[in-house]
Amino acid sequence: MTNIRIHHDELTRFSDALERMPDRLTAEMVTGVNEMLLLGQRETQERTPTATGLTRNSIIADAPVVTTGGGVEGRWGSAAPHIEPLEEGSRPHMPPIAPIQQWVVQKLGISEPTHARAVAWAVATKIKREGTRGQFMFRDATTAISAAVQRRLGLAVARTIQFMEAQDG
Repeated sequence: MTNIRIHHDELTRFSDALERMPDRLTAEMVTGVNEMLLLGQRETQERTPTATGLTRNSIIADAPVVTTGGGVEGRWGSAAPHIEPLEEGSRPHMPPIAPIQQWVVQKLGISEPTHARAVAWAVATKIKREGTRGQFMFRDATTAISAAVQRRLGLAVARTIQFMEAQDG
């Protein structure tokens, strides 16, 4: 989670902008959150291991949502069923052979079916013994963009204050 820090001297101007121009501030925040969601999506996709690109392409950002309290929320993620074990790793278990065999063909270039199945079986039995290591692409992407999120959402507040002060003449 990223928090916005506002210095004490800016707090009065921010409170004034929030009170006088909540719609303007919300619009600026929606724009900023949307930009950061797309950045998070891209950073996560770049960190995601792939054979076919399907997992990377399953990672998408949702449109920002304005909450009833006036906040702006957003998220990015994937509906792919294997995204959680890819992110966090998995405990030892026997996985299905067919998807691993497809991976062996595409990633390792082993096209002869008997050989590809033997390699897939070896990979599956290793997963059965040891589980899988997490790739932490969402965690690492979130860490990588946190400073940009802070700056961009701070800019949204600054733009609202600047607009308000221009209106005051």
